[in-house]
Amino acid sequence: MWWFLAGVGVLVLGGALWARRTFVVVTVEGASMSPTYEDGDRVLVRRVRPGGVVAGQVIVLAPPADPGAFAGRRGLRGLPGLRGRIRAAGRLWLVKRLAAGPGDPVPPGLGPALADAAGAVVGAGRMVVLGDNPGQSYDSRQEGFVAAGRVRGVVLRRL
Repeated sequence: MWWFLAGVGVLVLGGALWARRTFVVVTVEGASMSPTYEDGDRVLVRRVRPGGVVAGQVIVLAPPADPGAFAGRRGLRGLPGLRGRIRAAGRLWLVKRLAAGPGDPVPPGLGPALADAAGAVVGAGRMVVLGDNPGQSYDSRQEGFVAAGRVRGVVLRRL
């Protein structure tokens, strides 16, 4: 009997560890994805590898390695739209919509960072990400192409 209970305990523990490594619940901060996700919304995110996303999905990604390079050295907190972020276990992640992945055409009208690339194809290891609220979002309109390696997960649903 105790073997059975021990086995059930191991299965429950294993399932909990798998779920923790696969899913994360995060809270949206800011208005960069409004009206899709509002400040304070909690969302369920499935962790994925960079190649596991397709255009149109709402994704979470790591912030730029050097945000000052894109914001006149104001730093991460000074960037418009970086208030539109989500935190998971103390980490800062950005929430954006994948507009174009590797092999997809670059959408037109994205501002100065991608003005010369409109209509071209997104290269390998790169992507175009946009916030749903352009006036409150720091995204590819300011940064240009984003490294696909920054992808941390896909938003599955609002909780």
